[in-house]
Amino acid sequence: MVKSPGLVALALALSLPACAGGDSTPAAPGFRQLNEAVFKPNCASAACHSGAGIAGLSFDDAEAAYAYLVDGIPVNAPAAEKGLRLVAPGDPEGSFLVTKMTANKTDLVLHRFGAPMPMAATEIPGPSSLQAIRDWIAAGAPLDGGPVSADLQAPADGYIECEGETEEAMRACFGDAPDPSVALRLFTKPMVVPAGQEVQICNYLDVTTTEELFFKEIRGAQFRGGHHAAVFSSIAPKADLPSEPCGDDMADLRFVGGAGGSGIQFASFPPGVALHVSPNNQLVIQSHYINTSDQPITVMDMVDLYYTDLVESPTVIDPMAILYDDLAIPPGAEGYTLVTECVLEEDMDIYMMLGHTHELGVLFEYERVPAGSTEAELLYRATDGKLLREAPEVKMFEAPLEFRAGDLLRVRCAWDNDTDHVVGWPEEMCVGLVYYGPAKGWLTCTQNDGSPQVLGGGDEEGCVAVDAPGNAEGVGEACTVDGGECVDNGTATVCLAQFDARANFCTFFSCTSDAECGEGATCEDQMGATLCIPAECL
Repeated sequence: MVKSPGLVALALALSLPACAGGDSTPAAPGFRQLNEAVFKPNCASAACHSGAGIAGLSFDDAEAAYAYLVDGIPVNAPAAEKGLRLVAPGDPEGSFLVTKMTANKTDLVLHRFGAPMPMAATEIPGPSSLQAIRDWIAAGAPLDGGPVSADLQAPADGYIECEGETEEAMRACFGDAPDPSVALRLFTKPMVVPAGQEVQICNYLDVTTTEELFFKEIRGAQFRGGHHAAVFSSIAPKADLPSEPCGDDMADLRFVGGAGGSGIQFASFPPGVALHVSPNNQLVIQSHYINTSDQPITVMDMVDLYYTDLVESPTVIDPMAILYDDLAIPPGAEGYTLVTECVLEEDMDIYMMLGHTHELGVLFEYERVPAGSTEAELLYRATDGKLLREAPEVKMFEAPLEFRAGDLLRVRCAWDNDTDHVVGWPEEMCVGLVYYGPAKGWLTCTQNDGSPQVLGGGDEEGCVAVDAPGNAEGVGEACTVDGGECVDNGTATVCLAQFDARANFCTFFSCTSDAECGEGATCEDQMGATLCIPAECL
């Protein structure tokens, strides 16, 4: 049957609007458009997601960033364990990118998802930009799409905004201090962070303990750009109070606690629990800043340490290090894995965990295997070497992990060695640090120990004479745990007696040759670190 020309013309007329005008619904944004309007301007600074990029993400090239994000597994281990993808096409709520850009900092901390993004920025994407990101993902996350009109707004994140130019004026920006009988307030010096740079600065404070101090809570605040402020106690006090990039001296520091940039309470131990700092330890603040701007910024940190005592907090906690220090990672190795297993000989509660490798690290895990079982329970997992070295996750437990005698605590580390040489200690490391109670002293457990070993204490006779003067570097001078003999003692400012009563002499860590140690002393590898030991103590 032949259709009449009139009917054909009518059909064509009815179809023309759809063909000519298309769907009136605006096209969903594409990643290229989002990258140009939102991600590059806000996230692609040298300190964040440009070049190699934090966590391997760079927005310099749209196609490379797109390939990394879509269906990518987060470097953040808790997010990966929850099944999130960096970008899950069709599922904005299942996309870690959306979570990092929209969740508040408290929720991110509670879920151990890290810092909000963009971090420490003076301006952040506003509602329209965030909705465009959601629309892009909901539409299947296309590479190309419709245009994006970005909006920016000032963040409401709790950073300290300060116009003070002098140290005194900058301190005043933090407000009134708690009653000195309740808390010890600490300040860093003013610090200059270059444009587009990330820095970690160690501020040695004019606070050296004269008696044992007990703390139950740590709070702090930072200027804009802050990632975290961490408090350490140094077993090697310095009289010149340097403020400098953190380096090899980190071997002398013991972690006390820290606070996030927006003043979130970071370290609060359960009721009845106290962390203590020994006499003759100097307090140090490690400040981590990221300057995403094109101008240098001057910043300062404040930390409050809240006191307690043994009446209020009768359970004292101490550190235990679980490490693999006999490293020989072959060149070109991928996923090279080593394990340290430590069988606990007594019941203990664990209140905090952190893991540490250097840049080649691709995995750090804690596992617990109950006595008599072969089933392992994963307690902690991290997968990014840069973060493991510079800003490892500190996992606090509101209710402590209860271990029983005979339980096994396992640490697993893995590395990708993209160098052309065998990598050993201390170029790379595998160190787990936990806080346990009730305290019995500093414990270590290496791959050769099998169970925790106590450092320090005991009634053994020291290996140097009680009046030994030491050499020109100060190595070998006689010292006692609480005597302060090694303070301002040349380079040898650590009294080793606090680790082992037989080692009653001053020394220093991270030596590289016998010549550094001075006359009558040699540089030895002990306890996973190098240190100078006088000849009579070898």
